[in-house]
Amino acid sequence: VRKDHFFNFIVAIFLIHLFLAIKIHSCNDLKRNSRDLDSKRCWKGE
Repeated sequence: VRKDHFFNFIVAIFLIHLFLAIKIHSCNDLKRNSRDLDSKRCWKGE
């Protein structure tokens, strides 16, 4: 395995984790601030 492939793999994982962390954070804010229906919709990604 070449080093640049390994590096791209790490970057991709990092970006996915970052995206999920932001989504989870915003869903938790929704849960706090609004009705249950909205948070369920958020988790499904609609």
